[in-house]
Amino acid sequence: MKQLFFNKHCINNKNNTYCLSVSTEPVPTNKIGTLAGLKVSTSTQSNRTMGLISIRDPKTNEVIRPNDTIAQQLIANLQVNQKLDGWKLSTNPVIDTVSGEETGMYWAELA
Repeated sequence: MKQLFFNKHCINNKNNTYCLSVSTEPVPTNKIGTLAGLKVSTSTQSNRTMGLISIRDPKTNEVIRPNDTIAQQLIANLQVNQKLDGWKLSTNPVIDTVSGEETGMYWAELA
């Protein structure tokens, strides 16, 4: 089972929902340089797989909202590249709600 790392907070304004973006490898640190006299940022790509954690309130079983206490505590406490012990990527792909096609990401679940 591959370790998961926190990537970023995701807020869906259309549905007013909150989830976490995760990956199987830490997000690389960006390098700053110049290209044709312009300041640019680059990063080394790795063979990581991205995923999402959809979080539900244990009391209501509803998907949490960005302003819910759980979401606010996660926003305050999670750091980029923090290991998420006890989580794994499932084999269930994340489906784009507009196109109906697989996104290349997978839903994460408790291990």
